[in-house]
Amino acid sequence: MTKLTTRLPLSRKAQLQRVNTLCNSLPGVNFDAVFGGPRGQYDLLWAIQLLDGLSPELTRDLFKQYARRRKDCSFTHCRAANIWLRERTRWVRQLLHSIPVNPREMRDEDGRKKVAHQFANQTAAIYKNIEQDIKEGAEPDLLQTWELMRQPADQWGFIGKMPKFKSNEVRDNWILSVLVRLLSAKWWEKRVNRCWDRLQEQINILLGKVRKGVSAYVSNATMKVVRERKRAMMRWLAESEVVNEQYDLVVSMKDCWEASNANPVNRRNDLLLFMRPEDRNRVIGILQRYALTDDHEELVRDIKGAPPFTDFTPRFDWKEIDPAKGDAAGYIAKYIAKNIDGAYLDDDEEAGTAADEGALHAVAWASWWGIRTFQQIGGAPVGVWRELRRISNAKKNAELVGPPKPVLQDPRFEAARFAADNGIFRCYLHAMGGALATRAEHPIKLAHLIEEQANSYGEDIKRLMGITSARLGIKTRLQGWEIVPAGTHEARKAAEAAARGVGVKTGDSPAPWSSDNNCTRPDPDAFADQIMREQWGLSPFSIDRLRAGASVSTDGFTLWLENGQVQSSRADPSGDDGPLIELEWLRAMVGAPGPDEQSDTIPPDDEHWPTLVMDCYELFNACGFTACQQWIAAQPNPYRCELWRVLDKLDRAEQHDVPSPLFDELMSEVAFD
Repeated sequence: MTKLTTRLPLSRKAQLQRVNTLCNSLPGVNFDAVFGGPRGQYDLLWAIQLLDGLSPELTRDLFKQYARRRKDCSFTHCRAANIWLRERTRWVRQLLHSIPVNPREMRDEDGRKKVAHQFANQTAAIYKNIEQDIKEGAEPDLLQTWELMRQPADQWGFIGKMPKFKSNEVRDNWILSVLVRLLSAKWWEKRVNRCWDRLQEQINILLGKVRKGVSAYVSNATMKVVRERKRAMMRWLAESEVVNEQYDLVVSMKDCWEASNANPVNRRNDLLLFMRPEDRNRVIGILQRYALTDDHEELVRDIKGAPPFTDFTPRFDWKEIDPAKGDAAGYIAKYIAKNIDGAYLDDDEEAGTAADEGALHAVAWASWWGIRTFQQIGGAPVGVWRELRRISNAKKNAELVGPPKPVLQDPRFEAARFAADNGIFRCYLHAMGGALATRAEHPIKLAHLIEEQANSYGEDIKRLMGITSARLGIKTRLQGWEIVPAGTHEARKAAEAAARGVGVKTGDSPAPWSSDNNCTRPDPDAFADQIMREQWGLSPFSIDRLRAGASVSTDGFTLWLENGQVQSSRADPSGDDGPLIELEWLRAMVGAPGPDEQSDTIPPDDEHWPTLVMDCYELFNACGFTACQQWIAAQPNPYRCELWRVLDKLDRAEQHDVPSPLFDELMSEVAFD
């Protein structure tokens, strides 16, 4: 006999006790009316026997719907209700028996924790046996060890089929990382809890608790759990902060969340950025051309007529877009909004609720089942786009990402940075090699810092540092962040200051004392650095620039050093030589060539020049003369001079209503010096 048919029949006394329990727990059900007569009494006892072994919550839910479906107790309705209860009970039992333990042990958190530790201990016992065999002289075999140690996890279906790897070394590293997880009780707890949560949600789906008019996308019970978890997360964010001791930075975790893509508003705006309405006609034209030439056979529903089968019958029904209702871009915007935050929408017709409520349920559904809802596929990477925008912000927040670095060595880098900073994804796509460029062909890539065997499973941790190209690398992120409870950093600094006995210095304009000044007679250079850092808010990079002889602008003032003292003025004290000093300092920092080393002409085989001309043409058409002028001003010579000539031709053509020259015509007209 199978596991599903081993239950013994209930005694008459037990059946009557179950009936009384249901009567007390379901006061809204009239048992005398629903189960009247001999047939009704028989059906009642049959249902009690059928529901035996299920949890009280499941029993109440199934029995309540069963009683409602009997309606007027007619033969037809009673028979349909009996069939419904029998099928639903069978499906529920199949789900409950899909896990390798008794479902009663999983109903509370302590029980699930006990089950997780039980299977972790089983895996550890298998490992100890293998280890003992190796000590006795057996040959170690990693694949055999893998097959033995995965057996407890296979009972749950936690580990699927081994993926394909390019080399045995990569495969062995993957196996070792999974084996370490199988020995971790914490990993088992997380997996067991997730399995139980999804099992309960699947049962709710079978019971009709997830549907339009009741609860869209997820059940009310699951939505309640998701809301509570979100509230707990927001409380934790408000009570935590991230600290960087090296740069003495403190940022609230809630501020980090609000500024990141975890914020639904930012996520929706980020997705809408890559969907510009003015591009839809070009996209539609491309799709039409390929559909009617390369994929025309897919348009045939039923072949009619004789060869060459010119009588096409579409395989789907369609209608023209009504501009009064919206267009293709509007449809995409609505689809994104209804699955993220419901912004600018009234109602969700599919969910039958308000748009914001439907969006919350859609996000909960994706989170509960581990489904990635949106992902840009193909084209230039969005991660590089985001890091390029951080470079532009470095001009205002040098203390976070370092000073702005010149890109004289790589014009394509500057073209991509300018396009990202101004939100022109088309120009960014051109700068990255075009829409069809492979990942290896992208000139700009993300740079990562790899910490070997840094996580709890002995795996390498890859942290994003910045972006890099063949000629230039820029750091966009700081390392060394630590999450601590709010106020910990200030309390730590106060305790250190009190332990060191720091006093207060008197004077005309004393700088605030901190744990950095821990002696009564500070070093003059360190004291000057403190003044520049605390009074003027300068970063270590800006302080180095001042000590190198350059001037620094901040908050409308120009700062420079004279005899070791910080001087300030609203005018540039260095006259015309100030920009030259600044440029020379930057060149020294990044090793850029000086003016005497830089060529005044563009080589005929320069690989960047065609891309720059195309970017100038696209930028002029998209954003106009002013934006193009700003972009050209940031380019190095000799590209800048030649691009001025290109811009002049485009501007004159627009003023005289002459069609803008195409890319090939531009390339033929612009002559090299």
